[in-house]
Amino acid sequence: MVLNKVLITGASGLLGQHFVLQCIKQEIKTIGLCRREPTPNLVDQWLEFDLENFETIPEDLDIDAVVHCAAYLPSTESAEEKSKIKLINVDATKKIGDYCLRKKLPLLYISGAIVYENEADIAIKESAPLRTKSAWGGEYALSKLAGEQALISLQNKGLDLAILRPTSLYGTGLGNEKLLSKLLIKCGKGEEINPKPPLSNSINFIHARDVAQAGLELIKKGGWDVFNIGSSECYNIIEIVKKCIEAVGEGSIVIPNQNEDTATFRYDVNSDKLYKKLGFRASISLTEGLSLMHLGSF
Repeated sequence: MVLNKVLITGASGLLGQHFVLQCIKQEIKTIGLCRREPTPNLVDQWLEFDLENFETIPEDLDIDAVVHCAAYLPSTESAEEKSKIKLINVDATKKIGDYCLRKKLPLLYISGAIVYENEADIAIKESAPLRTKSAWGGEYALSKLAGEQALISLQNKGLDLAILRPTSLYGTGLGNEKLLSKLLIKCGKGEEINPKPPLSNSINFIHARDVAQAGLELIKKGGWDVFNIGSSECYNIIEIVKKCIEAVGEGSIVIPNQNEDTATFRYDVNSDKLYKKLGFRASISLTEGLSLMHLGSF
């Protein structure tokens, strides 16, 4: 399908900003639905919405599709936070799905590999078992899965729905409290980094630009299904630190003695299904992605 204008929830966030910029590159107009005005404000229209008190999207918008990036990541597992997670990640998601079904608009939902039961499996496929209880990722993981399930119930009624499950997402806009951001800041100060165990456990990263590119292509090509999206490699903490040093050109690492058990992996997803649909593979290497973050570039 041809995309002329897209509504993006969470347009001021890490992934939302990358979607906006990819739309600009493809000459697609954007409406940003988010709590705070995107900075820089590159959307064609900004709608101030708080998904915690969300009812519906305005009926009179002339849009071709909705990209739902917005989500709430709690800081604790308190009862108040659990209630907020449900309101934003589940209830608001269902309302957005209802809107799209009613308006006959396709919906792209950004979920995550966090919904899989065993994040340490190798080459996780979309058919792998999903979470049945709170474990790694806690209530947030369960809320993303509940959001998927609410939308799939609408897909069964005719909603054109694409679900993307990215691995560990990063890029410009990632919070300073996150590991990659912390390491880049340390490197930028020329500090010596001493990685702590576990040293051999590895994680798969995917850059937000790759997710945005794939997401828009799924809408255009009618990819109404569930797709993993990850990179081709996993990295342990020593490798990650070295990549940060390479990206920044400063900093150093003290490599401790390694006498650990066999490495485990987190979010080593199989993205073949996405490749078969789009011919798409992640194109941004970890070094390149970290360099973009260091420069504040998209």
